[in-house]
Amino acid sequence: NPTANFTPSSITICEGDTITFTDGSTTSGTVTYSWIFPTGTPGTANTIGPHSVIFPTAGTHHVSLVVTDANGTDSTSVAITVNPTPTVVANATNTTICSGDPVTLIGSGASSYTWDNGVTDGVAFNPTTTTTYTVTGIDANGCSATDQITVIVNNCSQPTASFSASSLTVCVGDSITFTDNSTGTNISGWNWTFPGGTPGSATTQGPHTVVFNTPGTHNIYLQITDANGTDDTTITVTVNNC
Repeated sequence: NPTANFTPSSITICEGDTITFTDGSTTSGTVTYSWIFPTGTPGTANTIGPHSVIFPTAGTHHVSLVVTDANGTDSTSVAITVNPTPTVVANATNTTICSGDPVTLIGSGASSYTWDNGVTDGVAFNPTTTTTYTVTGIDANGCSATDQITVIVNNCSQPTASFSASSLTVCVGDSITFTDNSTGTNISGWNWTFPGGTPGSATTQGPHTVVFNTPGTHNIYLQITDANGTDDTTITVTVNNC
């Protein structure tokens, strides 16, 4: 009689991994084969193989082989253990920081963790640009999964108020154009003061053209505001009786 026998490349794998099954049966003459791979892809086969099968479902699956030749039929089975992949989660102490501030990335859901971009799990570092980080977690069964997290890095430095004047000395009745050159992160407020000028103030970025009808020395003032604070500056202009 024939003797059914086969060898799997592994009997313990992770979800989604592949096992190769190699026939080792003792037969004579013409032989038929009937393989059954529960939950596997493919699920069955009717050739000698070897057969490479993907197992996407965790659990214990009994793979069987039935061989038939002119002298009879025999069967055998092997239990395959498919371990679930871990649910890995990428965590951060803060996902929005200022440039130069520290952040710590921490993986969870597995036993050990490896990050890309040179990051060490649980160790603080100082990112300088907005970056998406990927962590790979491996559990006690050797099964792995990945997750990602993005750390947004903002320029949180204080704004710097600055503006220029088309002229620093004019005659009564002449005009000067003031142009904002301030720097900051999403500047949202401008507060201009033009002593002796028309208009006397403004609350938009400009440029602003101001007519001066009052002679003397006037201190032009600008204060700006962004998400990180305020700053101000002054330029002195001279209006002469020409």
